[in-house]
Amino acid sequence: MFKSFLDFFLELRLALSFLTLLPVAPKKILAKKQIASAVAFFTLVAYLFFALSLLIIKVFDNSFVIAIFVLLAHSLLSGALHLDALADTHDGLAVSDRPVEKIKEVIKDSRAGAFAVIAVVLTLLAQFVFISQSDLQTFSQQFLLCLVPVLSRFFMVLELVFFVNAKKLDTNSSLKTFLGFSKPYVFFVNLVSLLFLLFLSGFNYQDFYLLFLAAFVFSFLFYRFLFYKLKMQNGDTVGCGLVINETFLYFLIMLIKPC
Repeated sequence: MFKSFLDFFLELRLALSFLTLLPVAPKKILAKKQIASAVAFFTLVAYLFFALSLLIIKVFDNSFVIAIFVLLAHSLLSGALHLDALADTHDGLAVSDRPVEKIKEVIKDSRAGAFAVIAVVLTLLAQFVFISQSDLQTFSQQFLLCLVPVLSRFFMVLELVFFVNAKKLDTNSSLKTFLGFSKPYVFFVNLVSLLFLLFLSGFNYQDFYLLFLAAFVFSFLFYRFLFYKLKMQNGDTVGCGLVINETFLYFLIMLIKPC
């Protein structure tokens, strides 16, 4: 049965409420399947981060100022959700040689350990350096930089669709709720969202193809590394992967020389 416009709008509102601090979450109780289908719009929600980055680049002409405001804007819009996941996951990595139940206990602990603090500080510092040292004089470079949050969320969706096994998640895992979706539907909507943004830009795609391929391989390998070290998956590991993927993308963009 085809979905109505109201169904799509509800899923979009849910996606916005999950990935941002915008107060758009519906107040009524929803079925798990409706909540899971919101994953279809994660890439589309990233358009907000894209627009914020582009606005900052157009307003300021100092690369250091741009870097500060891009990172600040993304953190404020998302509520630092994925930075928290980065911190929790690195606390887990610090005890990755222990039994998996101990790892889960450490990750769930709301207190941030030394590894968590170091990981967040170094990651934000790296992102700041990579953005501030990028040559943003051409539209192509500007577009690629703004595309980073879109690509990172698209790769996160790929991880959820193809590599997260719901059967191996804890019964009370929040991530389990997001996996009751139709995989073809979620993948198709996210892919269309990404391609539509590329179509609108009309820029030279050569740099994008190289960037996408390198980042896709890195994303796949990093998520597999986390699973190998932690012997488990949850919302924190998925969010951690998003932040590290963004950092790697910023690094690649810094290396690309505008034509």
